[in-house]
Amino acid sequence: MSPLRLGELHDLLTSDIRVHLDREQVLALDPEVTLSAGQAGRLAASVVPPWFFDGRECVDFDVPGSVSHTFEWVARHSSIDASVDRVPPGPLAVPCYRIDERILCLDGNHRLLALVRRRPQAVVVTLTIEGPTDPRLLPDLVHFAAA
Repeated sequence: MSPLRLGELHDLLTSDIRVHLDREQVLALDPEVTLSAGQAGRLAASVVPPWFFDGRECVDFDVPGSVSHTFEWVARHSSIDASVDRVPPGPLAVPCYRIDERILCLDGNHRLLALVRRRPQAVVVTLTIEGPTDPRLLPDLVHFAAA
């Protein structure tokens, strides 16, 4: 089976995604997209939301000294509200972007956080764009480009 390409899954980058992703540039690259599934609680150690922190306070990505953390850390240490009532039954599918051994969740962050906290055995399907770590495509990547 040949790898999936983003061009085949163009609906993956819907207007509902709130991160500042340059959809046109990413689509023009037509990167591979990998699919994987796992339990929310296990994925929490390697998936990061597009949220940045100054200590335990959530701040904008461009605040000097701000850092990102995994969903595992966010679930334990932040007060970000995430209600499991907003999570539909069945597997949750989330679009992501490869950073390194971690992946950045592009959409569905509050729903994934709710599952990590309240239903860690719930199945999550990640559709991960295997694109370059280029902040011109996604400004949040400035935190990861030199890592």
